[in-house]
Amino acid sequence: MSNSDARTMFHVNASLFAAANLMRSYEETRYYLNGVYVEPCEQGGVLLVATDGHRLIVIRDENGFTPEPVIIQVDKGELKKFKPDSRATKQLVIEDISKFETIPASLRWIDEEDGQSITFDTLQVKRVNGTFPDWRRIMPRQFKPGASHQSFNADYIASFGKARTLIGEAFGFTGKQAEKGRVTFTATDHPRNPCLIGLPGYENIAFGVLMPMQGDMPSVPAWSGVQPMVEEPEEKQVEEIKQAA
Repeated sequence: MSNSDARTMFHVNASLFAAANLMRSYEETRYYLNGVYVEPCEQGGVLLVATDGHRLIVIRDENGFTPEPVIIQVDKGELKKFKPDSRATKQLVIEDISKFETIPASLRWIDEEDGQSITFDTLQVKRVNGTFPDWRRIMPRQFKPGASHQSFNADYIASFGKARTLIGEAFGFTGKQAEKGRVTFTATDHPRNPCLIGLPGYENIAFGVLMPMQGDMPSVPAWSGVQPMVEEPEEKQVEEIKQAA
């Protein structure tokens, strides 16, 4: 391989790419979100980032490589080929990432023992010519103790469960093994602030952010016989937490 080829070669784990792709936007006016943003990771490998403005996911592929930050778009029909295979790890490989618009790519099986690769399919992908927003700026940073009411889109919540399954499959888990597990939600002190999404077991691999929606405070029907919820002053909530600790 020539030095020129080495500088422009791109490869990522296909299953992790598919997991990130669940969160991308399909809105044409926000074309710069119409794909997965892949950037070099200072600790090695790459970060795969995708968002539609309502939710965001960041996944680290410690074996991936990109010479520069890029936005890669793959058609929905082609993503079916990215499903994990028990025989070997699948990689999405782009020989020359320097070009924009439609470029040829390949899917390869990577032998875990000797690192040899075998191309089993080819496809066309698109490098989006746009600037991906600074995703770190929207990360929730401050959390306060006490209850916080937030409403979320149910489909968006489910998408993190699907992403968790794909990530599990990327690391060799199958069936119920890949599907089991939790998704955690850490709310901030304000109902309009984003919520941090955790994937226990994969904390060092991926995390997410989910934007809340407008919604009413949940209530319990009178027929339940349960006392209705009453929002307490924040100071009282904090004091009760301290006493319980």
